[in-house]
Amino acid sequence: MAICNIRFMDNRKMDSYTVTNENGSFPLTNAMSSIRSEIFKTTTTSTRITIDLGFPDNITALTLFAPLGEKLGITKEATIKFQADNVLDWTSPEVDETITLDNDDRLIYLTDINYRFVSLYIDDPTNPDGIISFADIYMGDHTTTTFRNVAPKFSWNHNDKTKVSKSLDGTTYFSTRKKYDSFDGLNFGLVEDTDRRIIEQLFNRVGISEWMPIAIDPGTYTTSSINDLTRLARFSKSLSARHVAFDRFNMNFALEEVI
Repeated sequence: MAICNIRFMDNRKMDSYTVTNENGSFPLTNAMSSIRSEIFKTTTTSTRITIDLGFPDNITALTLFAPLGEKLGITKEATIKFQADNVLDWTSPEVDETITLDNDDRLIYLTDINYRFVSLYIDDPTNPDGIISFADIYMGDHTTTTFRNVAPKFSWNHNDKTKVSKSLDGTTYFSTRKKYDSFDGLNFGLVEDTDRRIIEQLFNRVGISEWMPIAIDPGTYTTSSINDLTRLARFSKSLSARHVAFDRFNMNFALEEVI
């Protein structure tokens, strides 16, 4: 599947995992819950998170996200390793890739491997908090279109729903809310039957209530970094398919960042 097309990371493969140095009050299950504000924390400045897929299976993405509006509890000086093998031994794994953290609130790493054991190792000895923390982790594969990508000219909205009120004497008061992004006018133009079915089946699985990491521009054709247009997001309205001709449809949808 082409790396340049939008990726919906809707298939987390972390049912069987082990984690080192986990804080029992802030377990890794927090980072796989449906509440973004729940946090995973370690007890030291290093951790290894390993998943056992049971057999060699496809992993195409690793993502970490902070709570919205906050920073990852990982410094940019940390050693971050993405490793994989068919044997549970990290001395000299077949896949041993170093990841550079270049964003404050998210880590996005795309790959394409097939192994039984996949591991994320983080060593962050200069972390001022003395621990590692984040709000969401994803290791799994993705859904994408085969022939069509999102058309240009969509809208990228930066939303601030802060409530503003004024007293009788004109003093302005603010009830501050979290800022979040949304994307309107996302469109697949003249989509073929194969891609239409892929997107319809995705929407039927997740609807508007389930969220996931979504990379709108994994090929970085419209921005300079994959971080710019990758969000923890959900479909914010129903999927629309308008028939054009023969087996071709225009498909329209919108996305909203999860608070």
